[in-house]
Amino acid sequence: METTPNDETTVGRSPWISAWSDPVAGVNSISQLMTFADLKDDGDYKMITCDHKAKMLKVYKGTNTLYTAPLSETPVAVEVFYDSGKKPMIPTIAVASEASIFYFKDF
Repeated sequence: METTPNDETTVGRSPWISAWSDPVAGVNSISQLMTFADLKDDGDYKMITCDHKAKMLKVYKGTNTLYTAPLSETPVAVEVFYDSGKKPMIPTIAVASEASIFYFKDF
């Protein structure tokens, strides 16, 4: 069998893609602490992340920080859910932190 540089069976080629990284951005996060949500039901999704070292919830629109909130405990996961089917559909953000769950709504 002949292999090409784009073939996944090529020796030494990783199946993982390179992700964006910026050591100057000042956010220490992992995939369990990141999500996207339409916070105002306007079709404009924001990136929501928790910094596990600084213990902060941060909401970004592009590269701009829209909202920050301190967390009293180290975050371990973040999730977005809708507790109502009423319009406008405003989500609730749940942040699991050690032995607690913090809820954020109505930004």
